[in-house]
Amino acid sequence: MSPREMKPVRTQLQMVFQDSYSSLNPRKHVFEILSEPMLYHKLADRHTAPKQVKRLLDMVGLPHAAMGRYPHEFSGGQRQRIGIAKALSLNPRLLVCDEPVSALDVSIQAQILNLLRSLQQELNLTCIFIGHGLGAVNYVSHRIAVMYLGQIVELADNRELFENPVHPYSKALFDAVPVADPRGAKRGKPPALKGEVQLPEGHSQGCPFYSRCPYHREPCLQGDMELKPIKPGSGHLAPASATTKFREEKDDMTKYIIKRLLIAIPTLIGITIIDYAIMCFAGSPLEMLQGARISQAAVAAKEAALGLDKPFYIQYFIWVGQLFQGNMGYSIKSYEAVSA
Repeated sequence: MSPREMKPVRTQLQMVFQDSYSSLNPRKHVFEILSEPMLYHKLADRHTAPKQVKRLLDMVGLPHAAMGRYPHEFSGGQRQRIGIAKALSLNPRLLVCDEPVSALDVSIQAQILNLLRSLQQELNLTCIFIGHGLGAVNYVSHRIAVMYLGQIVELADNRELFENPVHPYSKALFDAVPVADPRGAKRGKPPALKGEVQLPEGHSQGCPFYSRCPYHREPCLQGDMELKPIKPGSGHLAPASATTKFREEKDDMTKYIIKRLLIAIPTLIGITIIDYAIMCFAGSPLEMLQGARISQAAVAAKEAALGLDKPFYIQYFIWVGQLFQGNMGYSIKSYEAVSA
């Protein structure tokens, strides 16, 4: 595009920088910083500029008295608010935020993230949030792209990515997040990545994470990095090599579940048979607990009330159905349901 064609486009694309101090002219006060873009692009004149500047300050939560102050008179969080107001002065459709909170204190980070999130909703604003803090990225983003050496290795909705990362680099990022309570850390956590951040020598194609990936295979180095759905119709995208690995892991998990069920079902049947045999030979549990004082008629009535007069296999299925409802059975002493 020519400079003339690019000029109106620039008003629709604005940026919030990481270093708020360097992005603001230290020789100009806030009124000049915020009004000059609007005056240059003729979105305001000298009569309407003060009103527009006050509107911008209200949007970012700064007092009107800030118009006559210089950047060095503000804190880091306040300067970042001025930077956001400057980016919004031209009514952009797309806002690029280049790690806007990485240089701020944690408490100030939360304030700026809340501000960006509210502006997204109020102005129907599209934001590209660039960052390395997974919590901050997840808080303000609806869809997240994971990049390694300038290439997107995975793309998914924020919840889907956090619950089901597919690419090994995405998994390594989540494994590297510190745990507040070490006692709650996962056992068997994979070790930290080894090696340096560099492309494999002599290879311009394939996965850039190949040299550091603990699961690397030959197809990863020779295949392309075109993003494909991990399953048909899914918006979760990853390279073909990663989706193949995901399907293999899914197949392995299915086989593991089937194997465990094949062990658990015969075990459960064996336990029920033993239980049935004990009850047949030992007699009624009501008689064992109540003793000889209870009459046979009373035993029959209470067994009917508890469902113990039905065939054993029917009792078993009734018990399983009650178990799914949170009912752990009945107390033989109190004849009341025992809840989970």
